[in-house]
Amino acid sequence: MPSLANVPVLVSRYRDGLFVATSLLVSDLEAFGVSPREAFDRLERHLEKLANQGRFWSPIRIVDATYQEYSVLVRVAERDKQRIVNFGPKIKIKVRCVFATGEQCETWCVLPDWDIRFVCDDNREPKSEVVELVRQHFANLSTDDLLRKMLPESTELRLARVRLIERGCLADQDFSPLDLVADPVSMRSRKAIAQTAWHRDQEVDRLVSQFGESSSTLLVGDSGCGKSLVIQTAALRYQEIERHRRQAQGIQETAPPLVWKTTASNLIAGMQYLGQWEERLEAVVEKLSELNAILFVDSLVELIRLGGKGPEDSIAAFILPYLRRNELCMVAEATYESLDSCRRLLPGFVEMFRVQPISRLTVEATEEIAGRIVREAKRNLRIEADDSCAKIAVSLYRRYLPYQSPPKGPVNLLSRLIAEARKSHTSELTSQRLLDRFTAETGLPSHLIRDCERIDTDELRRHFDREVIGQADATQVAVDTIVRLKAGMVDPKRPIATLMFCGPTGVGKTQLARSIADYVLAGRSDGGRLVRLDMSEYQSWDAVDRLLMTPQGEPAGWIQRLRTWPLAVVLLDEFEKAAPEVFDCLLSAFDEGRITDRFGRTTTLCGAIIVLTSNVGASRSASTGFIKDDSRRYARAIEQTFRPEFLNRLDSITIFQPLGQEAISQIVAKELSAINDRPAMRERGVELRWPDSLAAHLAQIGFDPSLGARPLQRAIEREVVAPLAKWLLNHADYRGAIEWEVELGGLTKV
Repeated sequence: MPSLANVPVLVSRYRDGLFVATSLLVSDLEAFGVSPREAFDRLERHLEKLANQGRFWSPIRIVDATYQEYSVLVRVAERDKQRIVNFGPKIKIKVRCVFATGEQCETWCVLPDWDIRFVCDDNREPKSEVVELVRQHFANLSTDDLLRKMLPESTELRLARVRLIERGCLADQDFSPLDLVADPVSMRSRKAIAQTAWHRDQEVDRLVSQFGESSSTLLVGDSGCGKSLVIQTAALRYQEIERHRRQAQGIQETAPPLVWKTTASNLIAGMQYLGQWEERLEAVVEKLSELNAILFVDSLVELIRLGGKGPEDSIAAFILPYLRRNELCMVAEATYESLDSCRRLLPGFVEMFRVQPISRLTVEATEEIAGRIVREAKRNLRIEADDSCAKIAVSLYRRYLPYQSPPKGPVNLLSRLIAEARKSHTSELTSQRLLDRFTAETGLPSHLIRDCERIDTDELRRHFDREVIGQADATQVAVDTIVRLKAGMVDPKRPIATLMFCGPTGVGKTQLARSIADYVLAGRSDGGRLVRLDMSEYQSWDAVDRLLMTPQGEPAGWIQRLRTWPLAVVLLDEFEKAAPEVFDCLLSAFDEGRITDRFGRTTTLCGAIIVLTSNVGASRSASTGFIKDDSRRYARAIEQTFRPEFLNRLDSITIFQPLGQEAISQIVAKELSAINDRPAMRERGVELRWPDSLAAHLAQIGFDPSLGARPLQRAIEREVVAPLAKWLLNHADYRGAIEWEVELGGLTKV
């Protein structure tokens, strides 16, 4: 007998007047229309079609559903010196929630905008669970990530009634507790453009055959090369083969999902007490065995890292006996680096898998895949797209992010742009939009990525000379680095540049690193262009672990930031103070452009400009500045402090020169001019003017040969900013464009 299933559907209205109907809990489907009814009817018809094809599946039978909106205060990640911390401003966001009640009276909560779903705890207020999960979700997001989310103007919840005439409705089957920790890989999503592992037929066929033999398989390859897509494509093909087999044998019941995807975190989520997650995993393994299904885990090393205090009591150690007895069949992913770590951390675990390597795709294959995505968008989604977009996307990643394995980068970029085009009036995918999006996501300014825009090297040199005064050799190094980046002449297997700046304090080493970051990453809107680490904090015996990881074993803040924004300027300040083990750890980073922690998690630095600053040798210099042999003295001090194999990995060692009287005067003028850019001055239209006598006075009292130009800022704050602030407070009624003249005795109105 046919039965009816309730499917919660959100119908949302966006600013451009487009209505989008999105199904929840059942499958990741969308339908568009110019009215709410049109969008809802299209989605309901598609759900009926899936039911007729025997592809309709739901982990629960829905009795009723309600829609609720909450306002949640979240703290987005902000940069504080050398790390990302969660002490940013509180931002109020709107969170859309759907509460669905099942036949067993359980309540599911779905947050559709953030891909979060969970079973509500009967003993807790649902809103508190939503707030807690949303805040956890935003822990590693930046403000820019939040602002890129386009929420609809209005939303309403409807229930689609789907008539199930499939053979043996899967909704009647009980998949608990498997469906609480894993999702079935048994349907194609219409949201994603690329759902087929093109150019991977041999890998997919081999994996399907191993599925049929119930052999656990480990796919090994570079991050981004397409391992997950190979598994998903093989899972869909394996499901289709099983469906045809059942039809041929006259079996009326529909095959249950045969591949279930999960993560190590999901397997132990919410488990607080000793033995709780082990009990859950026993039930999951039993259900998988009952269904003759396969568990898909996206990261093998996470199974070893999570669960207990060490690998010996981890999730991997718990499931190892099941793998040995063939009571559990798994498919997992790993990189080559994490594979070595897995063998070292838990011997015998990797041997339970058949290792299947996944190689990088060629440039030609990547371009062909990108072209297919664009053509499908034009044909199926009626999006106007430039034929050149595919080749431009591949070219941008080859030139500026060559260390990322294709085709993930270009494919994801095009998919995001196509999704945006579907929700806009114009429905266009142009090369201009592609370049703008690439600029926004990488932080590179447009004049660096557009071949039609040329860089005037003389003007670039003058720019850095204005930023860092009196260091001609150092600014030339900065110019040469940017020119190589613009011309695409950087080595894709190494950092863009590894520079060491040496010299006494206060001569502009850190300022030059900051200026390079501001120029190269001018497209970054969040202001976090410089990743700065104070290396004096890494002197103890556990310096390497603290450099790479948090005490909980998660990647360090600066590592997470590089994974989010691989193009960066990394400043390792006072590098000579770090422990010798840190020098050894960074050898591979400077030479091969990657850094690996003890869990085998690799982070690339091939998109980074690494700047090391050092004061080594400064204490031996003359107190009044450099003497004739000071450059050679610094060179000898560097050779005595760092080993030859370390120095050989540096692209440039620049010794900063002493600051003369002319340079000091220019710095004073620059700092005084910067006062006019402060918010209070701009808002009130106040312009600061000063005579030459003030500049000379500040240069005399604010410069210390042993401390460089740093005391100048303190002198300016004391002698100029403090009296100016006091005067502004006493003359609060003055507004408009008022000019002031500063004399040594104080402030006078012009």
